Amino acid sequence: MINIKGDVREFQRQLDSIQRKVIPVAVPRAMNDTVKQINTQVRRQMADDLGIQQKHFKRRLKVYRASRKNWEAKNWVGTKILIPVSAVFKSGRKGIAYAKARGLVDANSLFEATMPTGHSGIFRRKGQSRLPIQEVSIDLSDAAIKAVSKWGPKIVRERFRRILAGKLTELLRRQR
Repeated sequence: MINIKGDVREFQRQLDSIQRKVIPVAVPRAMNDTVKQINTQVRRQMADDLGIQQKHFKRRLKVYRASRKNWEAKNWVGTKILIPVSAVFKSGRKGIAYAKARGLVDANSLFEATMPTGHSGIFRRKGQSRLPIQEVSIDLSDAAIKAVSKWGPKIVRERFRRILAGKLTELLRRQR
């Protein structure tokens, strides 16, 4: 038989102190790490689906981090993610043909041009006349929404608890 004597109130104070100090730090950190993993998987999925390198749309996906005061971490995907075709594919006829073959561009009268400002790109005419012209872009919002709906719940369900446990362990070790 083990006999434990001690002040239960002191032990309760220590537990309350840990709860006040550690949990408000650990939860936002775990949320931020989880959202970062979601963002990574979404970028990879979109690159696989579209056959485009991640560097072309990496900055179009934003992560809003949680803090001690605001326990809300967001992985934001723009409603319209447009990338100029010239930024993704090679210049000239080969790039235009490749974009058409991938089904990423729906246009017949595409042409490559360099603007007076020095910006070069792939354009299409808005009407029958010479001007105005419009730069051809790829809309990635559907692929982004599909990737977020696939990976978001899965990563939160599988990894958040494990990340939170790791953050709590790390902070409790520092408390000693």
